[in-house]
Amino acid sequence: MEQQPGVCPSCGQALSPEDTIVFGHGLLGHLDCRRPRVLSAEERTLLFIYCRDHQVAECIRCTGKFRLREVASLDLFGVRSHVCPWCHTDLTDSIRAHLYGCAMLPVTVRRRAQAACEAW
Repeated sequence: MEQQPGVCPSCGQALSPEDTIVFGHGLLGHLDCRRPRVLSAEERTLLFIYCRDHQVAECIRCTGKFRLREVASLDLFGVRSHVCPWCHTDLTDSIRAHLYGCAMLPVTVRRRAQAACEAW
């Protein structure tokens, strides 16, 4: 039986443009099926290089503003998460929005990152 396009071969869930996707063995799939929208290694690298010294996330629930080191953590299974330290809201979307609009990224890097995001 052939794999349907737009479905993760590992978990069987539909792939969304907001999901973090990897390409392997000729198929697209989630980087982490338990958390399909985690930051990619490339996004985390850009954040560490260009954004580690300023605020990268804002929690809409409790209105807190945070630096990367304040929200990045590993759970008991070694899975990276980015949650508000006060109310535990997932801040991945806020961090990703910051990254693709951050003025600290060189223009060429920001354009490539935006193009990669839009390509999916």
